[in-house]
Amino acid sequence: MGGEEVVKIYSREIEEVVYSFPELRFMPYQIVRKKPFPQDKIILRFSYNPKLTKDPEELKKRLETALKEKFDVDVEAKIIKPEEVAAMPHKLVKVVDE
Repeated sequence: MGGEEVVKIYSREIEEVVYSFPELRFMPYQIVRKKPFPQDKIILRFSYNPKLTKDPEELKKRLETALKEKFDVDVEAKIIKPEEVAAMPHKLVKVVDE
């Protein structure tokens, strides 16, 4: 990355921000890693609790803002259905490589 400082962001740190939103707590999400590494933004797919969410697009904007403020990187968030999150037996896959 041409002399730029690489900032390591761990999935647990992202999860803390995601689950700080009541609408997202305990809902499935995925962090997407794309080559080439390191990537220059956080790519996140998330689902939300419809009983707690009046405006999903507004929630998406708040989440993107919170992640950008916390990590000082661009964020690309996409709303998905819970069943779209890949799973292994007894465990959701929270980080996917594409």
